Amino acid sequence: MSEPDLTPAAQQLANAYAHTVILIGRCGEATHAADWATLAEHADALSIAADELSAAASAVTRDPTSTSPTEFHEVAREAIRRMLAER
Repeated sequence: MSEPDLTPAAQQLANAYAHTVILIGRCGEATHAADWATLAEHADALSIAADELSAAASAVTRDPTSTSPTEFHEVAREAIRRMLAER
């Protein structure tokens, strides 16, 4: 199966979304472990990631080509897998 053909803005959105999802998970793990220092670290990173996600979403609204939700989610899932493997 070939990789979906997303615009550069949609690709950036998928990556920003994946990064945000991973950081939400890390915040949850830190909370569950009552590791407040790690939670603070991940929450700071999450705040930045949320700003980047917002900017990426705004950029996609200016794309002349619409993004298929199916293709977007496929790319985002692959980005999550890749980022988790790099962890």
